[in-house]
Amino acid sequence: MTIDIRKLTLGPVQTNCYILGDTDTRDAVVIDPVDQADAILQVVREAGWTVREILATHAHFDHIMASADLKAATGAPFRYHERDAPLANALPERAKQWLGLSVAPAPPADSFVQ
Repeated sequence: MTIDIRKLTLGPVQTNCYILGDTDTRDAVVIDPVDQADAILQVVREAGWTVREILATHAHFDHIMASADLKAATGAPFRYHERDAPLANALPERAKQWLGLSVAPAPPADSFVQ
C-alpha cells in the first residue's frame, strides 16, 4: 500500500486540508475540510479517488467549513472528537462572527473519534 498525501491551503485564514489517497484501492480520507469543497473534490476527481471518510482534527470553524458540502457530495461519514460537538454545532455563528461569512451548519458526526 502506498499513500499519496496532498495538502491544500484553503479558506480565508489559509488553513491546511490534507487528502490521503491509497494508490492501490483508490480510497481517500479528507482531513480538515477547511473550505472550498469544490477545490477538494477537484483533487479527488483528478486522482481518481473515492472519499471514504472525512475527519476533523478539531472542530474550529476554519477546519470544518466545507464539511456539509463534502459530505453531501461524497456520502462519506464525518467524524471528530465528541468534545468538539459544541464547536461543530456553532459553525455558522463562529464563521459569521470571525469572518463575516454565511456557511451551512456542519453535519452531525456519524461517530466520534478518540
